[in-house]
Amino acid sequence: MKKTIVLFIAFFIFISVFHIYYNADIIARPPSFDWSRDVDLQSIKFNRTPLAGIDDDNNVLLVYPYENGEGKVGVNLYDEKLELVKDEVVDIEELNFNKISKDEIFVYGSRIYWRDNLLNKVYMGRFDDGYKKIEIFSEIDNVSRMSVYSGGEFDYLAYVDKDDIFIANIKDGSVKTIEGPKNQPDIKDIKVFKDSQKIYLQFAKKDKDSGYKEIFVSECDGENWTKPLMLNKINEVKISIKDMSIFADDVNVYSIVTIQGDDKSSFTYIVDGYNKSTKDVFETLRLNNVMKYGVGNFSSTPVAINSTNEGIELITTAPTTIDMYSRNASNVLKLLLDDSGIKKVKLLSKTKSWSNRPNYIRGNYEYIFWNESEEGCNQIKGATTEKTVLNRTTNKTREIIAEAIGEEVPVLISFNFLLSFGGRLISIFPAIMWLVYIFIYNEKLQKKQDKMFLIGIAIFYIFQLMSVKDFYVSQAIIFMPEALKISGAKFIYPTIFTTIGWLGANLYKKSANVKEGYKVYSTFLVVSYILMNHLYSPYLFK
Repeated sequence: MKKTIVLFIAFFIFISVFHIYYNADIIARPPSFDWSRDVDLQSIKFNRTPLAGIDDDNNVLLVYPYENGEGKVGVNLYDEKLELVKDEVVDIEELNFNKISKDEIFVYGSRIYWRDNLLNKVYMGRFDDGYKKIEIFSEIDNVSRMSVYSGGEFDYLAYVDKDDIFIANIKDGSVKTIEGPKNQPDIKDIKVFKDSQKIYLQFAKKDKDSGYKEIFVSECDGENWTKPLMLNKINEVKISIKDMSIFADDVNVYSIVTIQGDDKSSFTYIVDGYNKSTKDVFETLRLNNVMKYGVGNFSSTPVAINSTNEGIELITTAPTTIDMYSRNASNVLKLLLDDSGIKKVKLLSKTKSWSNRPNYIRGNYEYIFWNESEEGCNQIKGATTEKTVLNRTTNKTREIIAEAIGEEVPVLISFNFLLSFGGRLISIFPAIMWLVYIFIYNEKLQKKQDKMFLIGIAIFYIFQLMSVKDFYVSQAIIFMPEALKISGAKFIYPTIFTTIGWLGANLYKKSANVKEGYKVYSTFLVVSYILMNHLYSPYLFK
């Protein structure tokens, strides 16, 4: 019996090691081939979109509310490998995060812009070389809304002063202001975008008669603004507008309005726009998810980051089924959008927490940052295309091995039991009936024990071949390693475990000189059935 037990334990451990190695491989894989896994960066009290920029030395700058966010700004400076090189706290009385709307503070490079919503005042500042102070180089009074877009050489700050819109063009601390579209009363929100040819302005106004919010876009060629084009009317009775954005590719201008209904964990994107040349408006798109690519309901407002010859790229978060490790957890995604809808999806992060509020910056490499709520604080995490970080975060470290072992624990203490004595009991029922038969008629069958044993093996084997398909349901196959999905797997593995069971039973028979056939057969069933279930059980309970 000892040899049989040793055989059983050896194969059981081998299968567990196989599980653990596969788990570690799944955990360590990058979300996409060129993106690193997550890096922990900050832990803060405020639930805000991470404020990030890249300075002239290609250092990554993260700005955050220090302590209670009143008059103090925390500054973390990282190198391109996301290694911390500087940690400063800047005293600045004019910057109080409690008086700044979440979408009215911007960091571009070492420049920072914000609006005090109690004073209705816009501040334009920049960090000094040591990131020890913020120098305010310009202020604007009587501003009810503002937005900033950086086009590289210039920053474009759009703001509303009573019924008038202005655009401040900013370069090296010098500010030149132009007027926007005239006679636009009661503006509720405003966004600005600049491509190589024109400035585009998106704004929302409330119609006094209907109460609807009307979404307009106007463009400027450097001198004149076009008549604002109304692209949509939105009734906020049962929903609320959470964000707006405007972007363009070579063909179209896109207006994106993010709304939210009763479900406060998800968002809907209303996409309108028009052809740059013909001004023809395309049909409104209403986007909640991208189920055909395994993307659930969006859990953040989108950030437009780039234009391509195929459309525009957005960063957002959503639960997905793209990655096996982070399946159904909200993670950061890149979406390719054109006037027909979302054409491509790329996963940029993979954690098991609920990621939201993403931000994106680009220098020599691409970087993303996002929030995750952990133990009452907001954890700021990041990922990048920088190769050193990619390699560092995808190595099978001790932490990853420990997590992989942790994934195996419920298999050992729960999943095997549930599968063997619940989910698959019917597959072994005929073999159990045969065991009962040879037990009852043990004395009469003494001279036929070997024959009865072989018949029992055949019964077990046939029914395992018939029922093995139950392992290969669609929701389990996606989690299985390739070794379990090879051609002929449904024949190969029942054969292997039937053979192992036969070997274990014969070792028991010879070593213990067992004469009772039912004992030999029951040994066979235990070894074959439990080991086979152990191989498959992790993938049936995901």
